[in-house]
Amino acid sequence: MQRSEIRGKFARAGFPGGAQAGFPGFHFIPSGLRLLEDYYLAAATMERVRKGEERIYTLEEAERDLGLAD
Repeated sequence: MQRSEIRGKFARAGFPGGAQAGFPGFHFIPSGLRLLEDYYLAAATMERVRKGEERIYTLEEAERDLGLAD
């Protein structure tokens, strides 16, 4: 993730002037943003599962469907 992308994300989130490279912990921001994005993707998937819009598989079903069952 480029610094300009990080600054843009902070600006869109309402931080005045976005985040600057001198901001404490600036180098940790990309990994934190990726974790937040992963969380929201997982939460959206779980919501689809709860609504019955997304199927989940047991280990046995996955092995059988992939031809890996003993």
